[in-house]
Amino acid sequence: MTSVTTQTNPTLFVYLPEHRAANGKLLLLDHQGEEILQAEIALPSNNAILAIALPSSASLELHQTYAWRFTLNCPSKVVEGTIVEDDFTEANLKRVILDSAVDPNLTALEQAQVYADNNAWNDVLTVMASLRKQEPETWQALLDYINLGDLANTEIVFFQLTGG
Repeated sequence: MTSVTTQTNPTLFVYLPEHRAANGKLLLLDHQGEEILQAEIALPSNNAILAIALPSSASLELHQTYAWRFTLNCPSKVVEGTIVEDDFTEANLKRVILDSAVDPNLTALEQAQVYADNNAWNDVLTVMASLRKQEPETWQALLDYINLGDLANTEIVFFQLTGG
């Protein structure tokens, strides 16, 4: 499944469960599988939702699908004699232009609604994550809607990547 964004440099969201890793690695690949970003991120010690804003050096082109992968850098584990790979999350993201423009004069909640109406869920999460403390019921309802309601009280840790 591919998520949709309207942003040139979107924010990627990763749920970080309990872990022993000191850092993680984000890898972003273009539509041809070429690496356009690799970044190490120091992780909080507790579980959290990571909100990772991509730098200007990793701008997404319109109508192209990108693959991204976030890996925890932790020692390999041995489970019943078998080595288990590092924990990771991976997804696809496509930048599009919406059929209906998002009026900059709209409130953030209204903008989030326009994104939701256009299935730009990555942008909905970005807007709502910034409003989470002011709009806790709306945040809870959004996460319930996407079957992630149990994460509503999880801390969000924002990262702004620089360079590439």
